[in-house]
Amino acid sequence: MKSSLKLSTAVLFLSFLLINCSKNKGSFESYLKGTLDGVAFECTSNIKAYKPEQLPGSGSDPKLTIIGNWGDKSIQLFITDYLKSVRTGQYVFNSSNVSYVASAELSIGFDNFGAGNNCTNCVPNPIWGSGSISILEISEKYVKGTFGFVTEPDFATGIVKTITNGEFYIKRG
Repeated sequence: MKSSLKLSTAVLFLSFLLINCSKNKGSFESYLKGTLDGVAFECTSNIKAYKPEQLPGSGSDPKLTIIGNWGDKSIQLFITDYLKSVRTGQYVFNSSNVSYVASAELSIGFDNFGAGNNCTNCVPNPIWGSGSISILEISEKYVKGTFGFVTEPDFATGIVKTITNGEFYIKRG
């Protein structure tokens, strides 16, 4: 009787382990992190990469928006590729490329800082600050990449914000 109870307990324990291991195998933790003015940060809430959005006359995944928050701060990265779908490669914040727009926004409390070319109808297309977003992997379900930028000086204060060593791996949806 004791040996059958030990055997039943062992089988039950192994079953529990197998069920939990198979549940965790498919789990995924999104992250968005980097360094803001030399201080490391990692987003702790609202970490998202929007699912593919169809735009008239372009590819099946032409627009990518990535967001994340930590404390009273938030970051947003944007890429719109007017000719194709967003794909692996580097998207530099510049005005000479008319096929895509890449930009970033950083909010700290009520202060907003921007970098990139987010004014597609302006002639010439102005650039605020500098930077780039690199897409290393992208699918309908996930996006992985790196980023860094220097914002345009704040109009009132002249303050510039610098993001370095930025990286993300986010489930889209």
